[in-house]
Amino acid sequence: MRRLMLAAALVAALVPAAQAQSPASNLNGATNLSAGPPVPLAPTGHIAWPVGAPVWEFDFYRPANRTTPLGTGLEIRNVNYLGRRVIDRAGVPILSVEYEGGSGCGCFRDWQYQESAFESTPAAGGTATTFYMDAVPGSVRTNCERATTGPANDEGTFTGIAVEDYGTELVLTAHMRASWYRYRMKWHFYTDGRIWPEFSFASTPSACTNKPRRHHAYWRFDFDLENTPSNDVVTETATDGTTTQITTESARSWGMPGAVTVRDWSVTDAAANVGFTITPGSADLLLGHDAFSKADALVLRYHTNEITDGVAFGAGCAFEFEPWLNGESTAAGDGTDNVFWYRSSSQRTTGTCELRGPTLTPFGYNGVASEGGPDAIHQAVEVQAATPNPFTPQTTVRFRVAEAQDVRVVLYDALGRRVRTLFEAPVEAGVFETVEIQGGGLPAGTYVVRVEGTRAAASTRIVLSR
Repeated sequence: MRRLMLAAALVAALVPAAQAQSPASNLNGATNLSAGPPVPLAPTGHIAWPVGAPVWEFDFYRPANRTTPLGTGLEIRNVNYLGRRVIDRAGVPILSVEYEGGSGCGCFRDWQYQESAFESTPAAGGTATTFYMDAVPGSVRTNCERATTGPANDEGTFTGIAVEDYGTELVLTAHMRASWYRYRMKWHFYTDGRIWPEFSFASTPSACTNKPRRHHAYWRFDFDLENTPSNDVVTETATDGTTTQITTESARSWGMPGAVTVRDWSVTDAAANVGFTITPGSADLLLGHDAFSKADALVLRYHTNEITDGVAFGAGCAFEFEPWLNGESTAAGDGTDNVFWYRSSSQRTTGTCELRGPTLTPFGYNGVASEGGPDAIHQAVEVQAATPNPFTPQTTVRFRVAEAQDVRVVLYDALGRRVRTLFEAPVEAGVFETVEIQGGGLPAGTYVVRVEGTRAAASTRIVLSR
């Protein structure tokens, strides 16, 4: 196992703190939501990782450095993979919550540019400012880690972006507040080309946060593959393997639990035959769309005024995307730039954070294990997110390999020390194996589950709570 590198090795060109926009406040502690569209600002920072031979290079914007009236959370732009442009801009422009009937708490359209403090330990020799920190892997703890049985108060003193370097995984974390709600947003980048955008929902004590509700975060991905967005093709693959090209603006659905029909979507550059597959997270599939959330995904033609729907805080709740669906073409080669939206959701009855978000997996790029196109098993080892996560006292991780081989699954702590071997046996190609992880006798904290095959390896993180 390659030992985890400290985040001190990360390269980040940071904007001076004086340029970072801070939200205005009123007397009750909420942000000033009457402010108009913000003035465009320079990125908070730039990352090239790993140092010396970057796999990923991109700009990032902290939530307070907002680029829309209600914010887009932790936004990334100008994303290059192996030196090739893949994403122009990605974030969460729409965030809403609806309480279940009879609670008396109604619904809300939330803002995302007010940051909340959390715990993070600076890495030795790394960059640390008032708004950016190269953090010791595993030291980041937000309200999500604190809320194990119900809403919990905030702890920690750091406000900004924390970056953890696990060696084969880079994690950027932001922690946001909207009144009593707490939102944790992460971007996970892997050296094998995968991206996992993660959004988690928590809260502090209030009259409403102990009542059942549904949160919805709408991710917006503006892929600009090969820096030629007019060549992008969007396809949808069903569980039976059939693939349909989406040539007209459309609201999409992955179906309800027990009747899922969509396996994944893919965005492909028609000329270079490279792209990314968007696979719904297993936790997202548990909550299908309803009359309030409306859709699981959207395929839209790009327009500069379709980043947010214009609904202001207090003026509405649900995502009003219907005017955008006006039959425009999304076919490749007709001069269009397509945008893909994806909904992550959580049905909340306690303060425990569940991990939400899709997996973006590359295909067609030279030298990566995920070559083979959108109809293949997209990576040599596929590891699904643990369920539940965070967990007490046990969780499960599922994995499969593209080729039959001997596989060992090992649990490591946040410092890269081997804790125990969880699984060791020959594994057939394409067959999911389930590994149970018992937390008894282990201290609370972040762990890495690494699937080590004879020809490929991959990993995922889990958090043990008490």
